[in-house]
Amino acid sequence: METPLGFSPVAATEVTKLGLRERKKRRTRQAILDSAIRLFWEQGYEATTITQIAETVDIAPSTVFKYFPTKVEMVFSMLDAIIESARTALLDRPSGVAAADALIDWIENEVPEVEAPYTSTMREIPTIVASSSDLQEQQRLRLARIEDLFAETFADDVGRTADSVEARVLATIALQGMREIWDDWHLQHADDPTVDTHEVCRLKAEYLRKALPAGMAAIRLLPPTLD
Repeated sequence: METPLGFSPVAATEVTKLGLRERKKRRTRQAILDSAIRLFWEQGYEATTITQIAETVDIAPSTVFKYFPTKVEMVFSMLDAIIESARTALLDRPSGVAAADALIDWIENEVPEVEAPYTSTMREIPTIVASSSDLQEQQRLRLARIEDLFAETFADDVGRTADSVEARVLATIALQGMREIWDDWHLQHADDPTVDTHEVCRLKAEYLRKALPAGMAAIRLLPPTLD
């Protein structure tokens, strides 16, 4: 049976159930993540167990594992989300859109939305990572992935491969500039929960608007490599 507008009540109910189920999953995931970061911060990353995290959220450890198979994935949940967002926004950008424009637009308009679920915990992450050599290595691996994505993004614009000096120089400028802005911001505002972290994205975009054209000019002065 359909309603006067042609919608099936059964189908509408299924859509509603799916929506409620998905919202519940997201709330559970967020609760796990918030609890984990708080415990890592308060008692140490190594000392915190999955069982402790589960107890604070009032769920079974097996449920925690469904969302986060390892503690490492909890720490780098935001960074992993940023990597996937960059892969889609930059490598699948429309034809004719310059790499620099795509990168700046992504930072300014998409990264804030990716970071939004993490604003209550993102300030603690640097200290947690600094406490563990394993986490520092995992961070280096993820940052290397981001740099690879940036280099692949710039490759077409410079007419070279992603492993070329030109593409790598631009990728390094972009990544290191973004990191230094974040580090400086975190140093000044880590203890102020009222600061809008979206401002960091604006500062990064503003920096890249100046730095990337300068980088483009610089690579034109590089001597040719042997092909």
